[in-house]
Amino acid sequence: MSHYYFIIVIFYLLAGLSIVAFTRARTQVFQATKNQKYESGEPVSFYKILLLNAILFTVGVLFWPLFLSSWFGKKRTMLDDAQETSGKLVVKGYRRIAAQLGCAPTAKTTDQKIMEIYSTVSTAFNQAAERRGEHIPALYLNTIVLKFLKVYELFYGSPFPQRFQEHLQYEVNKYLAEGLRPDYKQELPLFDPDDFNDPDVKQLRELQRLVREKLEREFLPKENKPPVLSNDKNRIR
Repeated sequence: MSHYYFIIVIFYLLAGLSIVAFTRARTQVFQATKNQKYESGEPVSFYKILLLNAILFTVGVLFWPLFLSSWFGKKRTMLDDAQETSGKLVVKGYRRIAAQLGCAPTAKTTDQKIMEIYSTVSTAFNQAAERRGEHIPALYLNTIVLKFLKVYELFYGSPFPQRFQEHLQYEVNKYLAEGLRPDYKQELPLFDPDDFNDPDVKQLRELQRLVREKLEREFLPKENKPPVLSNDKNRIR
């Protein structure tokens, strides 16, 4: 019986070694070392890096079943978080405006449908603007989307996709031929970007800051990075 246990353990370790050494899991395992170098701001010795890599590699081989989902599943990014937070602000904005003006979107329109219409209409008009060599301000797009949210509830209960798409195509063609309608040229802010009492605004600003810092860290040439003081305040590295 012990002989079988020994074989099982050997195969288990070989499976872990193969996964960690020869798949993208290796990048995930050693990412922690890179993060440590960036976050500390201090030089990390070769031996510390070697020791940390050895520990991470060993943990990965021994406990690989626990990490499979994080290694091979779709990794959530800051962009995903930013899009989710932006979506919440968009929905809350249209709900607030609807309550103030007594218009759509009402309870007939789900939050998911609001975002679907927002994405469909914005994409269609932005593509048309590119064909005209123009740029439609985001605050104008908010107004256009609001009008199409009203159209959605006007056609509610009818063959919606066909009627809605026909109306959208008509408006896009009209824009391509004549330019943006005057009633579309109205600014409609959905939220105040400086309203830090709104937790979603605070989260969005924080995510934007993190993304900006990450881009600067990854793409700013080393020779352009500001000097960093070491522990010896008289020496700059």
